[in-house]
Amino acid sequence: MSIKVAMIYSSGDAKMSGIHPLKIEHDFFKHALFRNKDLEIEQLDAMKRIEILRLEREYDVVLLPSIDLATSLSLRGIKDSKIPVIARAGDPHSPLAYDIIGMADSLGVDWFFSFYAPASFYEYYPKRFKYEIVHFGLEPSLYENTADWEDRIPDRVVLSGALDKPDLVHKVYYRIYLKRPKALSSDWHYKLRTKCNKLPYVVHTRDVYPGQSTEQLHTVLSMFNAAIASTTSHQTVKYKETPAAGCLTFMEITERNGGSFLGYEDGKSAIFINESNYKKKFQEYLDNPNDPRWKMIASEGRRHALENLSNDRGVENLIHVMRKALGEENTARL
Repeated sequence: MSIKVAMIYSSGDAKMSGIHPLKIEHDFFKHALFRNKDLEIEQLDAMKRIEILRLEREYDVVLLPSIDLATSLSLRGIKDSKIPVIARAGDPHSPLAYDIIGMADSLGVDWFFSFYAPASFYEYYPKRFKYEIVHFGLEPSLYENTADWEDRIPDRVVLSGALDKPDLVHKVYYRIYLKRPKALSSDWHYKLRTKCNKLPYVVHTRDVYPGQSTEQLHTVLSMFNAAIASTTSHQTVKYKETPAAGCLTFMEITERNGGSFLGYEDGKSAIFINESNYKKKFQEYLDNPNDPRWKMIASEGRRHALENLSNDRGVENLIHVMRKALGEENTARL
């Protein structure tokens, strides 16, 4: 039996509208969800007042791609309704910058979901919120045609994403003057990524192509045999995009960032790196880039990402959350 979903988001949200160069949210909420026949979705604009009684009468679940002021204002009174409210969690540390928890309480959010490890979520959210892993961010159609291994650049390692700002004045201003917690600083998130970028054989995608849209990122990654997916504080969508592009992925997996739950295996579907071994791991590859095992690892990483971590698998994960919220406890975990 299909689930009737009221998906409520702000029409001014650039990421949901598709205007933003990164299409992670747009691809999942605007495309992947609609591909699944178990869902009947109606999109409602949070910029307009929404009648709570209508939601209870016509839908099974309220889905919030994000929690913001417009959503909390348009859904006043929903906390006292019976309809389950399920919301995507933003960055784990977002409650440090915005009143996410207060707005979630006012909305009566029953479940949060995202692609982070539970430990990353509960580091910043109280235990009263339920949380489930939903793998989204990897749109399979973008990765159908990748360059052959033999046609790629073998003697460089490509890196993508934001870097730490090394300026001491910047650090002092944010940490001491503004008293921002370390979880809101770039050196907390991008420590190893920044170290990697200083190596002579590492190339940043922005130096190859200045645009950083989802499509452009995939194109640049596909030019190289080897790539880096590194976020020191918690894993990100790069841990899916990079292997899916067919790259041998040097992946920062540590107890701190909780990335092991993604299911990659060191030496089989990725090469695990940390702050102690990353130079050694890179050199092992660069000393013999034609070793056939690198291609095998890259191929297995691509298969794992596309089969287990794609948007379509994420929709299945989310349907499981919805059925749990509706009291259908006997559904099997996907």
